[in-house]
Amino acid sequence: MCRKSIYLITVVLALGLARYAFAVDAEIPTASTAPVVDGIKEDAWSASKENKCLYAVSGDKPKSAADLSCNWWAMWDSDNFYVFVDVNDEDLQNDSAQSYEDDSVEIYVDIGNDKQDSYGGDDYQYRVAWNSEVPEIEEHYHSTRSLVGMEFIVRKTDANDGYTLEIKFPWSALLKDAKAAIGDLMGFTIMINDDDAGSGRDTQFSWQEGTADAWSNPSLFGTVKLVGGLSLIKASSPKPSNGAEGVLAELIQWTAGVNAKSHNVYFGTNPTPGDDEFRGNQTKTEYKYPAGLDPNTTYYWRVDEVNDASLWPGDVWSFTTVSLTGTQF
Repeated sequence: MCRKSIYLITVVLALGLARYAFAVDAEIPTASTAPVVDGIKEDAWSASKENKCLYAVSGDKPKSAADLSCNWWAMWDSDNFYVFVDVNDEDLQNDSAQSYEDDSVEIYVDIGNDKQDSYGGDDYQYRVAWNSEVPEIEEHYHSTRSLVGMEFIVRKTDANDGYTLEIKFPWSALLKDAKAAIGDLMGFTIMINDDDAGSGRDTQFSWQEGTADAWSNPSLFGTVKLVGGLSLIKASSPKPSNGAEGVLAELIQWTAGVNAKSHNVYFGTNPTPGDDEFRGNQTKTEYKYPAGLDPNTTYYWRVDEVNDASLWPGDVWSFTTVSLTGTQF
């Protein structure tokens, strides 16, 4: 990453959430650790799933991923809503009077997910313009009221092949007396404006299809759901229960993480299971130790969830087998 293009500006957003019956387009997990707003996608963002922008909703279709492509991640905690956007763009421009005509990121939020066809008091449209000198942010419906307490950074990549945007929206002004909670829904979408030649916007690229008029119609936003974090992504609910004693059966079972495609199973007597305890990758959520169990022995096991290229290490669980000493018949 190139450090000369790092800028921090403080601003807010205002939110209030609800629960309605809409199809959910993405789940936003809780942050296990609050990310540092520095434009660098550090380990804290591993709690979030990658989402890709796929649709040219106006203008020309990108010629290649290097010409224009975009991924985004989002997380939340009791205080803030976090968004990280990674834009690949080999030609960055900022020379127009209107920021949407230049390279910029647009973030749309509908608090309550009420899907109205015009903007109201809880609908927001933010635009962060690429600028090699001073990145700028605008909110188009609530003036400076919705920019208090926000933090954001635009950072050019080291390879000069695009830029990142990291932004923190405080809940405080938006939720008022309420609090964000697991299960809450928001309207949400992300769009990227691309200017290749310095003569105005060539392409508007979107996470979702059919959002070209989202600037005036919040009903076109997608729907996201606030969910738990690593506690839902990791394997959970071990059987036998963690720390159980007097166990007889060789069978262990667990509940899969929400995005798991398969499971790496570790089992043995090592309190920190490693390569020697690796028993293989499988799709079933149960495993039977073929060697059988020794009496009065503590066994340790772990299940790492595999989701495509991502690996979610599990917690180490244990149980102790039944003691045969003094058994009466």
